[in-house]
Amino acid sequence: MKWFGRAKAPSADEQWEEQKAAITAAKESRFAQTVTQRDLVAEVSRILFEADPIGINFELNTDEYDAEAETIVIALPHARTAVDVQAMTHEAFVQWFDAETAGRIEKYKALSAEIWKAWQRTRGQAALATPATPASTNEADAVVRGRKITAINFVHDFIEVHMDDVVLTGYTEPFGMIGCGGVGPASMPRLIGKVVEQLTVVDGEYVALDSGENRLAFPIGRGSSNGPESVRLYRRALDELGIPSALWIW
Repeated sequence: MKWFGRAKAPSADEQWEEQKAAITAAKESRFAQTVTQRDLVAEVSRILFEADPIGINFELNTDEYDAEAETIVIALPHARTAVDVQAMTHEAFVQWFDAETAGRIEKYKALSAEIWKAWQRTRGQAALATPATPASTNEADAVVRGRKITAINFVHDFIEVHMDDVVLTGYTEPFGMIGCGGVGPASMPRLIGKVVEQLTVVDGEYVALDSGENRLAFPIGRGSSNGPESVRLYRRALDELGIPSALWIW
């Protein structure tokens, strides 16, 4: 009688299927984290393709740097200078390839300056966007009311609440009530599957998603955020239905 069995090693096909699943999950995660910044991703990808730091530009493969661009855009909120962008860009290439392929950090200086400029333009556009008015706040409520929360993403120093093609992003520390407890990383995923009953906006104080007895709120107003906005709500365009994209900022 054998008392101890040896675990069966996964076959090459099983290992490949696991790798494919992991690659797909990572790709979907990067897209979800940059869903409201696809224009910036495209711009960063173009900058990388033209600079071609690792020599893979064959003219026709213009999407070759898309994954690296997504990785960089996800990290950009942490950048305070072009030097920060240079460091994170080099780190992204080391992560995606290896230190030898990525090469010296110095060769990323010029392209990182271009990425920094693109990031500043994006932040400037957000800062100059028309603030939400009472009328547009009602429109925002109509957009989310009745939608099911499909995902909660914790992305560096902000939080995304996904409702299919609509994403609410909070850049401030959330508060409220979920179930019988407060709001935090452990409780927020319990909102997934809940239907939004109302978007509540108290000018200068907070924006909240309400579902039954649950409330997820983000402070807004002066001093509530380190950036140009505290909360944004984005609805992507549905071209097949003739519905344009829409953006609300508080």
